[in-house]
Amino acid sequence: MFGFGRRKAGTGKEGPLVIPVLRRISDEQTVVRMEMERVMLRFNTRLALRDQVVLVGKPSGLEESIEKGDCARIKVPWAKNFEVRMFVTAHHVNLKNGSEGFICQTPSGHALPVKRSKDRFNTRRFSNLQLLLPSFGLDFPIMDLSAEGCRIKARPEIVADLFKMNRKIMEGVIQVGERFHIALETMIPRAFLRETVGLEFNPRQDSGHKRNLSTLLGTLAMQEVHTHAPDPVG
Repeated sequence: MFGFGRRKAGTGKEGPLVIPVLRRISDEQTVVRMEMERVMLRFNTRLALRDQVVLVGKPSGLEESIEKGDCARIKVPWAKNFEVRMFVTAHHVNLKNGSEGFICQTPSGHALPVKRSKDRFNTRRFSNLQLLLPSFGLDFPIMDLSAEGCRIKARPEIVADLFKMNRKIMEGVIQVGERFHIALETMIPRAFLRETVGLEFNPRQDSGHKRNLSTLLGTLAMQEVHTHAPDPVG
C-alpha cells in the first residue's frame, strides 16, 4: 500500500499504552472509525476486548471485504495523533448479540503516530477516473486517490520507460468522465509495486483545480460505507 499524506511532526510524547486504550473503548462501548488498510475501507464500529483477542462489530455488506491477515486501525478517540493497529485472525464470527463481527489479535505496546494525515480512497471501481499525461499521449486508471497523491495501474514496460523514482514529471490531468478534470503541475513517482505506481502530485495553483480536487474527494468520502455503528459488542 502507498501513503502520500505527509507524516505529522512528532509530538515528543510516546503514545498511550494500547491495552488500556482498548479496554476503555470496550468498557464504554465507544463508537470508533475503523479503516481496513488493504482495501482502504472505513466504517463506524464498536469493539470488545476479550482475553487475547479483540471482537469487532461488522456492519452489513462487508462480508467479502475483510480477510484474515488484514490490518485494521483506529485513532485513539482522546489522542487523535495516535492510532492502534491490529491484525485480523478470523474474518467472520457470529456475536452473542446476534450480529456479525470479526476477530483481531490483541496488539501490545504503545499506540503509534498516525500513519498519514490525508485520507486515501479506493477508486478501482470507477472506470471513468483516469490520470492523463497529454505530452505522452497516455492515460492510466487511478487505483486510489488522496489530496496529495494517487496510485495508477500501468504496464511494466511503460513503468520502466516513463516513471523514474523521485524524478519529476510535468503536467498531468485527473479526468473524471468527459467534463470534470483537475490539472496537475507536477507528479513525482514515490513507490512501485507490481503493475502500479504511487505518485505524489501538486494540483495547478489556482482555485478552480484545487476546488475540483476537494469536490472529488468529498464525493468519494460520501460514497464510502457510512453505517450506523453495530449494536454493543458482547
